[in-house]
Amino acid sequence: ASPAPVAPAGSPPPPLVAEADASAAVSWLEEPKPASGGEQRFPHASYPGLESQSPGGKTAWGIEGPRAIEPPTASEKEARRGGDGGLAPKGSSGADSDRVRVVGESHPHAAGRLHTTGEAEYTDDVRPPAGMLHAWLVRATVAPASILRIDAAAARAMPGVADVIFASDLPPGGQNALGPVAKDEECFADGHASHVGQVIGVAVADSIEAARAAAEAVAVEYGDPWEPPIYTIDAAVAAGSFFDGTRGDERTSWSRTGAALGITTAHDLEAGRDIDEAFAEEGLTVVSGEFRVGGQEHFYLEPMTCLAEPTDDGGISVLSSTQGVDKTHKTVARLLNLPAAKVVSKVRRMGGGFGGKETRTAFVAAACAAAAYKVNAPVRLALRRDVDMGTTGGRHPFVVKYTAAARRDGEGVPKLAALKAQLYSNGGAFLDLSGPVMDRALLHLDNCYRWPAFSARGVVCRTHTPPNTAFRGFGGPQGLIACEHILEHLATELRVPPDALREANMYAEGDALPFGQVLCAGEWRVPRAWRELREGAEVEARREAAAAFNAAHRWRKRGVAMLPTKFGINFTAKFMNQGGALVHVY
Repeated sequence: ASPAPVAPAGSPPPPLVAEADASAAVSWLEEPKPASGGEQRFPHASYPGLESQSPGGKTAWGIEGPRAIEPPTASEKEARRGGDGGLAPKGSSGADSDRVRVVGESHPHAAGRLHTTGEAEYTDDVRPPAGMLHAWLVRATVAPASILRIDAAAARAMPGVADVIFASDLPPGGQNALGPVAKDEECFADGHASHVGQVIGVAVADSIEAARAAAEAVAVEYGDPWEPPIYTIDAAVAAGSFFDGTRGDERTSWSRTGAALGITTAHDLEAGRDIDEAFAEEGLTVVSGEFRVGGQEHFYLEPMTCLAEPTDDGGISVLSSTQGVDKTHKTVARLLNLPAAKVVSKVRRMGGGFGGKETRTAFVAAACAAAAYKVNAPVRLALRRDVDMGTTGGRHPFVVKYTAAARRDGEGVPKLAALKAQLYSNGGAFLDLSGPVMDRALLHLDNCYRWPAFSARGVVCRTHTPPNTAFRGFGGPQGLIACEHILEHLATELRVPPDALREANMYAEGDALPFGQVLCAGEWRVPRAWRELREGAEVEARREAAAAFNAAHRWRKRGVAMLPTKFGINFTAKFMNQGGALVHVY
């Protein structure tokens, strides 16, 4: 080891650093963290609280650090089972009765070994078919703009290039328009570029490098934009650019694909007493404000990937990394004007999706299929990470403008009185699933709290950015976090702890949600979960410990948060709330 450095003679002594300031040099990476060190697993039903597995046995993490937990004795196990209502099923006995049958057991993922060893085969790992070619997308670099001319002569003449395909190369009767709700998007931009990164064509060559060079060699001449560029929610609101086809003007009816849609994303949700009368009452604490939440990239481990191969009956087989096999199937059939029976859509496994591969994979598979169909050879299209991120969209950014009111009742308990909110989301250049995402945000804006007067309106903004799409929670998280922000604002003005405001206003059994669902007896468990978690997790003691730590440390801070939440599992499109199964028993 090299010797410790020595200060030159005559150097001043090192400065004295206060203990509170010196704490900044301690890295949290070296600190023990609850349930994140060692093997992370679900808590075993035989032990209280949250545990993590450690070499020395069970360890629970309290506010004072780790503490050992002794395994329960046989009598304690029996007491916790509680007879017929406990862990062991009727009729069990002996050593088998000690097994936890519902929770707590650690089972490996069905494909866990394949995933961790790298043996799992993803779309891009499939053995290349004989004669397979590679594809690279030709994307718009200017938008919004008209497309005046496309010159691919130089690209087609490059070594190894098989072809470059555009909208004009689709088979007769092929439908370039696509979209899960409204067919307002194009597989290949034809005449207009609505956002930077929009697909104009696809180059096909015998190597990825050659395909990329050909795509970059395509010359696209752009004209003036047909409207001022709009990239943010604020700009869209100022310009009145919404997905609201009922207004009848070109700006809001998305007529670039020739579709007369007449669909609106402007929806209202009202419940309880008249909202204006509620705000007119005396003795209210009223707050107004604006809450913003940004977008988010899916960043699935496996980018968009597809392998398309012509079949011997004149059809096409498509293997893609997608959550929407049926959407891919229908989109490819429409684009190539093929009977559905001649299109095979398959998926082996996905390297992550999170909603980003529900609808946005359709244009990737369609472009790849169009290329394979045109050159009559297998074609693989795998988007590079930056191409994927610049083309596919992500979680919807939201802006929520609100006015809310609360009061203290006769016993000093803080009670909510009214909420009026306007929600805006950035849908991007095309509708995709932005309408139902906004609807779900509206349906979750109340979170777990009863608002005696509730009025919310939401509308999707049309901008010149890649279309945003489904993402874990599908608008629910944006509505929930906006509600929690509003409660924090009210609690600050009322000068009460936020948790006191939350606990005093939670729904009770028999209450109706703003959209009419009644919380039936025995099915509303949030208040009970809230009470038990506060007590079992020692929330108040943890907060006191965090406050003491913060007072002693200038740079490092700790905090404890606890939020209730509810999430609706149904689809807003009611026809989708059904399912079926066919079971063969041999």
